[in-house]
Amino acid sequence: YNVRPVIRSVAAVVLDCREAAGGFDVLLDKTVIFPEGGGQPSDTGRIGSAAVLHAREVGEDVWHLLDKPLKVGSSVEVSFDEARRRDHSVQHTGEHILSGLAAKLFGAKNVGFHMAEDYMTADFDLPLDAEQIKALELEANKAVRDCIPVDTCEISEAEYARAVLRKKAEGLKEPIRVVTVGEADSCTCCGTHCLTSGEVGLIRIDSFARYKGGVRVWFDCGER
Repeated sequence: YNVRPVIRSVAAVVLDCREAAGGFDVLLDKTVIFPEGGGQPSDTGRIGSAAVLHAREVGEDVWHLLDKPLKVGSSVEVSFDEARRRDHSVQHTGEHILSGLAAKLFGAKNVGFHMAEDYMTADFDLPLDAEQIKALELEANKAVRDCIPVDTCEISEAEYARAVLRKKAEGLKEPIRVVTVGEADSCTCCGTHCLTSGEVGLIRIDSFARYKGGVRVWFDCGER
């Protein structure tokens, strides 16, 4: 797995610690823990001697739910669980490929995405049939085999207004993060991703069903 060069750990200072349901909420001055968002679950990991159970955004802050309290003002080492981050990056990159190609092949718009611990779903606004689903799966795996670069960049609001993307979220403030998978997909996204499409390994559509006038697709990527 050829991970994108990232900072895997960082020294941080504990700014706040509060008792919470299921543990203790901790705020740091910096973190490498990805909080839940964009359809993707949060990282887990370690902060000092405590285990990170969950992370969430509240405004501009990332609050970490820990299994034990930490002293406010103390210095701690923060790191994420690499196996979990890798799996989430693989699943999320696979979703980009599937959604981008559904739009290119059939004009089907992704209107919903959910990543659970053991399955993924994507909702499209058109009722794709079995032959279309099969064609989508084949094209998605061709994109995987082609080992397409996955690029991320940050653009201004003016650049965003001019950009041609598969999906544009409303109300974003700069810098706006855009993820591009070659010709397969380009959209705004806050999640974690692979360095290339080849790291996804395999995209398998397990099943599909009519849903709200369109179709819901269940799928898995990589080692799943």
